[in-house]
Amino acid sequence: MRLHLKKINKSVITIVAITGRESHRGYLELKNVHTLNGKFLADHIWIEINPTIRLSNYRKGDLLQIKGRVRKYDKGGHCFKGYYKEQESDFGLYRFRSCQNLTRLERRMVA
Repeated sequence: MRLHLKKINKSVITIVAITGRESHRGYLELKNVHTLNGKFLADHIWIEINPTIRLSNYRKGDLLQIKGRVRKYDKGGHCFKGYYKEQESDFGLYRFRSCQNLTRLERRMVA
């Protein structure tokens, strides 16, 4: 469980994170998740790729700044490869209000 996110459940926050891999189910991994003032939140989270995220034209390894709401969700509670995974709660980000690709902005300024 992401304890730092649990403390700010239901709050709207702006995070900065590095893009990781995409899942085949339409999710994007964000690594090294911090607030704007540098407070560590999570080593990684998975977010749904929606039009707000897609418009940032991200690539793997880009630095994104995303504003969204923290929420609790349930995961697990299913059988995978013969093993039953207990259902547990975790915290993530949803309802994205803005997404800015900071790496892309830096590339424009250098060019």
